[in-house]
Amino acid sequence: MKNKLIVCIAVHLLFLVSCSTNSDDNTNQNNSLNTSFFPQNNGNWWAYKVQTQLPSFTRDSLYVKSDTLVGGITYKKMKTRFAPNGFFSSTLRNNAIRISGSSLKLSGSIEMSAGLPSPIVFSVSDFTFFKENANQNDLLDATSGTFQQTIQGYPLTFNYTLSSYFDGSLTSFTTATNKSYVDLIKSKVILNLKITYTLPGLGLTAVLLQPQDVIISTQYYAKNKGMVYANTDINYTLTTIPGLTLALPANGSQNQKEFLDTFLSN
Repeated sequence: MKNKLIVCIAVHLLFLVSCSTNSDDNTNQNNSLNTSFFPQNNGNWWAYKVQTQLPSFTRDSLYVKSDTLVGGITYKKMKTRFAPNGFFSSTLRNNAIRISGSSLKLSGSIEMSAGLPSPIVFSVSDFTFFKENANQNDLLDATSGTFQQTIQGYPLTFNYTLSSYFDGSLTSFTTATNKSYVDLIKSKVILNLKITYTLPGLGLTAVLLQPQDVIISTQYYAKNKGMVYANTDINYTLTTIPGLTLALPANGSQNQKEFLDTFLSN
């Protein structure tokens, strides 16, 4: 709960991404080069055990509902059985994904209140969150920008850089829940964030959050199974600004793990 603001902003920025450095955008979705690291048959279903605080788990259920058209292109509509707890399921819920050659792309919109005074609407257009054929640390997608949002009555300015990277491949991997997989590829999403506050009537800007990598999410994809494990770190340190009081701790640190428990292929 103490990291509510940072989690909301992370999801917000993920769904704002519209540019891509991937060269696969125009690849026919039905050719033989299509990635098999996220099976997209209608009815495919993933159940995840989500661990934020030891030793307890919550559970997310993510599934492919149906085909959907976005801008004349066929995507797969993603749904969850209940409101998700995990970072990965939260970013896919009610949105559309598609295979573009060796890449996976995300499009859609989501509305989330997340305890804020008013809901935030997130939008996305073909954000590359995975690529099968790349080299270690290759940049898959990146975007930088600025937006304003009022939090607890204070107008804040957010400057961000959101990036996704190829994080290597593994011949095998066993999770802490004793699930073993072979032929894996890792993808990493990093959010660097700066938050500033303009003092009313003075025109002076103070930095509430110095530029920091506040979100680092590493996701493991297994061939013919999809995302099987995610490890997400959330860390931030706020700067004290006289006259600005937010109901947030000055420092936040949280780790979240998502483990694939069951995969049903249709």
